[in-house]
Amino acid sequence: RRLIHPNHHHNPKQKKNTPTKKGGSSVETVKTLQEFKKVVAMEQDQLVVVRFHATWCRACKAMAPYYYRMAKDKKHDGIVKFVDVAISEQNSNLHQGLGVPSVPYCHVYHPQAGLVEESKMTRRYLPSIQERLDTYIQGYCHVTYNDNNDNNDENNNNNNNNDVTAT
Repeated sequence: RRLIHPNHHHNPKQKKNTPTKKGGSSVETVKTLQEFKKVVAMEQDQLVVVRFHATWCRACKAMAPYYYRMAKDKKHDGIVKFVDVAISEQNSNLHQGLGVPSVPYCHVYHPQAGLVEESKMTRRYLPSIQERLDTYIQGYCHVTYNDNNDNNDENNNNNNNNDVTAT
């Protein structure tokens, strides 16, 4: 399965891999698997929000201002890193390997837990993405327990609380 648009052509004038400034926010652009590992997978201090998109995708273009507005929010300074990963021939295996089913798409990575959230990145899902991101910033996460044996008292020791505080 190729995620490259059939009309995609290499543009030698494309920007180098440097953080881009959009409306005062800093969003880092990642183009290769190696860069992704360095910028996202190796991050040990900050939450990382990754926007997967395609330069030719209308929905991706429509969502870009919302993503950059979220990145610009001062409450994320020093706590959240924002990353853009556009589909290209250099990284189509990255999108496929991470299970990105469509674009625009979003991943949220926690420095200790790795991938903690993934979602379509459309106007419908954006409030949920922002809400979940805020809970991680506050040190909380939503955990769903799958208790297969509701009648077993050992498995029912008050594990009904789904809000967990990170320590």
